[in-house]
Amino acid sequence: LQTGGSVTEDFIKSILAREKISSTDIDTIAVPHGNPDFVKETQLLIVRLPQLVDWGHGGVRIIFIFAISKEHFEKNFALFSSFYKRLARIDVRSKLKKIYEFEDGQFKKSLIHILTQ
Repeated sequence: LQTGGSVTEDFIKSILAREKISSTDIDTIAVPHGNPDFVKETQLLIVRLPQLVDWGHGGVRIIFIFAISKEHFEKNFALFSSFYKRLARIDVRSKLKKIYEFEDGQFKKSLIHILTQ
């Protein structure tokens, strides 16, 4: 995100500061987020890891970083909020666990299907 110019270095620092307050893992997913003041262009970064990585309360395999600009955050807070609420649903988390090992194309297609149901 930073290399692509979507966020500043301070965004990354704000994610790390936020994680120190409270870990953002839910089951085997993590949803770290930073300060919208440091986001130039709203982006969603999804990282799929080959193995569980320790993340505060447990291991995670998928990381969703929703870098939302201050403008988008203020105009459409519901989008931001509903995204995180959807990820927190038990049925969504159980479906995500089942698609970890899919090939990239199938993973992407399945992920979009799960998140838009």
